[in-house]
Amino acid sequence: MIEWNVGNTYLFAAIVSCFMIIALYFYLNKKI
Repeated sequence: MIEWNVGNTYLFAAIVSCFMIIALYFYLNKKI
């Protein structure tokens, strides 16, 4: 259960990071 929790947290962090990068890219693209 602990291993699955760590893997799930890592996956969630990776998805959030990708989403933040895409959102930031579109924000800067719109600003410019």
